[in-house]
Amino acid sequence: MAIIQLAPQAKATLVAQLQIYLEDQHDIDIGQFDCEFLLDFVTEKAAGHWYNQGLEDARGLMHAMILSSLDDGEEAVDSRKVTLD
Repeated sequence: MAIIQLAPQAKATLVAQLQIYLEDQHDIDIGQFDCEFLLDFVTEKAAGHWYNQGLEDARGLMHAMILSSLDDGEEAVDSRKVTLD
């Protein structure tokens, strides 16, 4: 999988949020440079899993939409049937 390149502003925001989280939740003071390396590491290791999960979520949504469309189509066909004596 290709390396994910975050937009500079998005990466800066995530780094700042990660620094705050580490300080508030774990009492870890980490500098911006080290935090960027941590974010890069987590992104590299987790991105493929998140990507695959996104594909599975999209597959489920498409499946539901197709089934719904088929149901709508069947209802439309049924509503056009003529009554036979």
